[in-house]
Amino acid sequence: MAVVSRGMAVINRGMAKSTSHARSITKIDSRQQSNILSQIDVKSLLLELTRCDNNSLLEQTLLHLNQLDDTEDNMKLLNCSEVLKRLLELLQRKESTECLIKLTLKLMTRLVKAESGAQVFCEDSSNLKVLLDVLKIKKTRSDPILLELVLYILSILTIHTRNSKYWRCDLSFVLKIMREHDDIDIKYNCLRILENMFLNDLNVFEWIWAEEIPLETVYRLFVESGVERVQSLCLNLFYLINRNTNDHVNEIMELFGGFTKAIDTVENWAYENQKIIFMYLIGTFPLQYINTTALKKLLAVMRSHEDAPDFIRPCLNILVRLCVSNIDMIKLLNIGQVLGELLTSDTVNIKLYYAACEGVRILCETDITEYFQYVSSRPTLDRMFEILVMEEVEARYKASISRLLLVLLNNDTFCKNIITNDTQNQNESDTSMNRSAGVLDKDRISIMVEIALDSKENEISSTILRCVYKLTKGYECIGEKQIGAIIKYFRYNHEQQTISKTEMLLEIINLSLSRTAFASLVIKTSCFQVMDKWMKYQYNPKLLIAYGNLLLNACQYSPLSQIINELKTFQWMNKHNLYEDEPLWNRIISRLLNINLSLKFAFNNSLGVMDITCDGFYVFKYLKHVNRFDFPSLDKILRENDQDKIVYVFTRDQIVSFRDKFIEKYITDTSILLRDANHIPLKTSMTMSEHSFLLSNPGESEAEPFDVEMKLDVKQDLGIIATYVRNQMIGHENSDQLDQVLLEEHLAEIIAEQNSNVIPIGHVKIGLQFERSLLFKILCDVFGYPCTLVRDEYQNVTYNQVFVDLDEMDNLVQDRGHQGCYYQVDLMSNPPQLIVLQEINDELKGKC
Repeated sequence: MAVVSRGMAVINRGMAKSTSHARSITKIDSRQQSNILSQIDVKSLLLELTRCDNNSLLEQTLLHLNQLDDTEDNMKLLNCSEVLKRLLELLQRKESTECLIKLTLKLMTRLVKAESGAQVFCEDSSNLKVLLDVLKIKKTRSDPILLELVLYILSILTIHTRNSKYWRCDLSFVLKIMREHDDIDIKYNCLRILENMFLNDLNVFEWIWAEEIPLETVYRLFVESGVERVQSLCLNLFYLINRNTNDHVNEIMELFGGFTKAIDTVENWAYENQKIIFMYLIGTFPLQYINTTALKKLLAVMRSHEDAPDFIRPCLNILVRLCVSNIDMIKLLNIGQVLGELLTSDTVNIKLYYAACEGVRILCETDITEYFQYVSSRPTLDRMFEILVMEEVEARYKASISRLLLVLLNNDTFCKNIITNDTQNQNESDTSMNRSAGVLDKDRISIMVEIALDSKENEISSTILRCVYKLTKGYECIGEKQIGAIIKYFRYNHEQQTISKTEMLLEIINLSLSRTAFASLVIKTSCFQVMDKWMKYQYNPKLLIAYGNLLLNACQYSPLSQIINELKTFQWMNKHNLYEDEPLWNRIISRLLNINLSLKFAFNNSLGVMDITCDGFYVFKYLKHVNRFDFPSLDKILRENDQDKIVYVFTRDQIVSFRDKFIEKYITDTSILLRDANHIPLKTSMTMSEHSFLLSNPGESEAEPFDVEMKLDVKQDLGIIATYVRNQMIGHENSDQLDQVLLEEHLAEIIAEQNSNVIPIGHVKIGLQFERSLLFKILCDVFGYPCTLVRDEYQNVTYNQVFVDLDEMDNLVQDRGHQGCYYQVDLMSNPPQLIVLQEINDELKGKC
């Protein structure tokens, strides 16, 4: 109480000084008054406000608080929950006088004007209820000053709160006041309250119409008030109602007399700002009621406001909506030309450009050939790219240009303008354009690629990438500059990457691989290796399948095929193989394995009858050296030259340093043995080397029918090959005496002679089951006999399976529904013998 007493003493001394000064001077200088108030302890005033119950002292305290300057320190002390709570209590006190209530409301207006004060008030939505209760007091509703203060406070607070549940039962007071009161400020505050409610709570439409907002009253205010701020609020309110519900759009349109009369009103209206709001309101009217007269008036109003882009924009919105609903009227008045001219203007506002883009896009989607003439010029294209690269332009505007660009790419002339220079565009006619040729303008394509890769907006990135994809599909538009940007994206821009963006990039590169030159560029830039490092950590199945399709397409180029063999992601795909139920995934895995039979054998431990080794094959001798998830290429093996890792290789390539000088002799010898057994004479005009070549490539000579004849007795021929393989790999010792020690000594001699751990299979003269099975598979593939090579890593054995079709003379199998038989080839103890694989044959029989 001592603090309170001191505070009141200060107040009394200040009041005494003020009264004495007022007796001597008729008018107090405002600067002197401010100095007096600054001497008063604000904290003491607030303490007196919260503790005192005397109306006179409270009135004096509130009077001084209302006269305080709006300094940061003062407002910080006033804008707190304790002060607010006390003010609300004073409004609810039965003992409060009318003067005290007015002073309380006046102080609240000062507080809620500041955003911090309004936020403190709105922390508890029930505070609104107190003010609404004040409206119900009869004396308040009869006193315009009190009423205006309450409504003003509510008009500010409704900006900061979305909670409107306290309005549902009390809104009728506000609406009734707006109808009955003549004070323009009171009506204005009522309109502000309604506007804020619409802006902050869209659910208000479910119940606000039950209170019957007086649309005619609002319209009369708009027409008759003559107060600009009131008229603007009326238009805003009508616009919000129409934008969010269609229930009253016809009623509002009738109040304004329809499209024609409303546009006439706009044309003759005095306030430019209100004209803009008015045009937005007209844009919400149902377009089925617009006629040619109204549309002509609209175009005339647009021309009269060429220097007012904010006014033209809502006009353009009407035209854009009309493009969707009434193409005939658009054609009649040539609206396409109006929109097209805006796209080439250098001074056009970006918001207008956005609206024009949307309109032109809609028209071109309807008929690209008819409306393309309005946007096909070079200036239009230059303007589009100029805006796309502006950093200050908002993303939504760039997205609109991107959508229009995508639609315009359906026209060949526009595509040509993007990828060719001006000279070629002038000299080359549209009809004779070659889609796959031309001097490429890399700059625009590079701009598109960079925008797509660097933009943080998904819509812009995806749309621009679709544009690049479209151009790539019809033109050779991706070159070294663009591939460099893509590589940079995979290497550094990990934060900007998305699944959809990366998937589209893979498709673009995939399309570009149709050019041999691009394949060379991929090799030159190490594109696959860079992408592979990023892909190694991806798990999205769509992305992996897109990458797999890219690798499949790249396999058509032999140099790229060699690169793919070393890629870690391919090995990762095989290792995890999480999507076995995906047919496309399985096809990718199968195809990629088929281009690398060495990896396929390491992965599956089997090469089937369709896996032909004639194009070359290498395999590790020992399973301990096989890492199928990090399988090296032959080039890498040669570079390492680890002589502890023995690798058998078969190749007929005349260039490689490890050419097998013995394998051609094996093929020739086997050919002679097979011909002799089948009684097929050699052609006298054919040399031995030519004869051997034809046997290994039977499809290249239609004049050689002996391959079919030579396979009439397949079992006999397979026995001949098996015997020959055994005889070549017994060395100078008896086959029964061969063991692992002799083989290792023999291999050590070859390694020393070759100075390499890579051993051509023909050089192996002492071989056990693995070496013999490998050579048998190779010779069968050369001569076209179906043979499977199997490596059983659990039993550590390797063997061959062969399939023999049964003719009518074969009596081995009695069931004629079974048209073939599987055998295992004995290459060790009794080489000509073929051992029937009963389990496999029984399974085959069951399927038949």
